[in-house]
Formats: sequence, structure tokens, C-alpha cells
Amino acid sequence: MFLFFQIPALTRTVLISLIALLTLIGIMIRPYKISEAIIALAGAGLLLVLGLLSPQVALATLLRDWNTFFFFLGIMSLSTLAEAAGLFDWLAVQAAHLSGNSSRRLFFNTFLLGSLISMLLSNDATALILTPIVYSLVTRLRLPVLPYLFACTFIADTASFLLPVSNPINILVTSQFPLGLLTFLHLLFLPSLLVIGINTGVFYLLYRRQLRGHFDIKRLPVLQETVKHQTYFRYTCVILLVVAVAYIIAACNPTGFYSRDHLWL
Repeated sequence: MFLFFQIPALTRTVLISLIALLTLIGIMIRPYKISEAIIALAGAGLLLVLGLLSPQVALATLLRDWNTFFFFLGIMSLSTLAEAAGLFDWLAVQAAHLSGNSSRRLFFNTFLLGSLISMLLSNDATALILTPIVYSLVTRLRLPVLPYLFACTFIADTASFLLPVSNPINILVTSQFPLGLLTFLHLLFLPSLLVIGINTGVFYLLYRRQLRGHFDIKRLPVLQETVKHQTYFRYTCVILLVVAVAYIIAACNPTGFYSRDHLWL
């Protein structure tokens, strides 16, 4: 094990990069349907076992950035609870209903929905939760799958700079260089809208022939069927609205919400 002797810095960097890359690939493809959490923990454990990362450094990082990690945990917990309430399914079906029976309008609505979810619940929620829902929906509607999958996966990153909470990387950056909400929006909101527009236009041009058709709106599930429990669904919507408002209010204080010592959920 590398823990017992020194290895060149370049070799160490290459090994760390390789393990990180394999971990990311494993999370995306989930071989044998292994949980993403187990794959991530396996990658971290491998770094420790090989001595590429010392336990002291790992522990110090966790203690130093504990509030950031709890913020990530809170974001993903909210996304999981929203998924359990059927909110993502409801939104996807609602986007399909609002598109009439036009596959082209459904394509644009997918971009809008992905932007909204990425903006408020982080890009991970769009990539990991919305994408399989959209896949199931367009398969049920007998539409070409690729345009809508690309819409979900690419908009997850493209829309991740609309708000400071839209991407975990934003939190890490703003914890080092605190920015007020207005400053953040002044610097990144218009560029984000421009990139979203370019992204939408490029994929529409690539798949314009596949988006000319229509779908049978009768194939869509009834909106009420996507909600598993009405009371819990309404409760989840209220909680998400309150959290979204709290994000905006707290983000107006650049030395509060996004600083390391005052990172709240």
C-alpha cells in the first residue's frame, strides 16, 4: 500500500484523478444497480487505503466544512422528499399537458422545467431525479428519447448558475468569496440565460426533425395519479416555497448564509 512509502507527486495526482474519474463514472452508470452513495464511499475509502489521502486531512476537511456538507445533505433530502411526494412526476406531466400535443413544445418545456428545478434544488436533482422521470414519460408518449434526455442532462449544468444554491460548486466558491444575491445575479444571471438559450437552440437544431411530430395526449397519466398523498404533497410544496424564500432572504447577506461560519439550510 502506498501508505507506507513516498510516491512522486505527479504519480499521486494521476492516481487521485483516476480514482475520482472512475468514481464519477460509477455514480453515473451504477453497475449492478449499486447505490451512488456506496460508490462514492468506495472511492473515498480507496483514497484512504492507498494512502493518497491521510485520515487526518480527511477528518480536518470534514470538520472545517461541516456546515457545507450539511447544506448538501439538506438539499438532497429536500429533493428526495419532493420525489417521494410525487412532485417531480406532477411537474413533468404538467409540462406535457401545457405543451398541448406538440413534441416541440414539450421539448422546450423540458428545458424550462429543468432550469426551474436546477435553480431551486440544485443541478443534481435535475440530473438524477428528473431525467429518469422524463425518460419514462416520453417513452410512454412514444416520442424519441434522446432530445429530451439531452435536454435534462445538459440543462442541469447550464442552469446551475442562476442562483447561488443551484450548484454545490457555487456554495464552495461563495464560502471562500462571499457574494450578495444581487451581486451574484448581476454577474451571472444574464450570462446564464444566454447560455440556456444557446443550449436550447443548439439541441433544437440537432433534433429538429425528431421534434416535428405530435403525441397522443390521452397517453398522459391524470395529474392526480402522480400525487401519492394529497396532504403530504401540499405540505411538501409549502415547505419548498418557504425554503426558496429563505434562500433568497439569507443570500442577501453575503457574510451570513454563504460564509463558512453561518451556512444555514
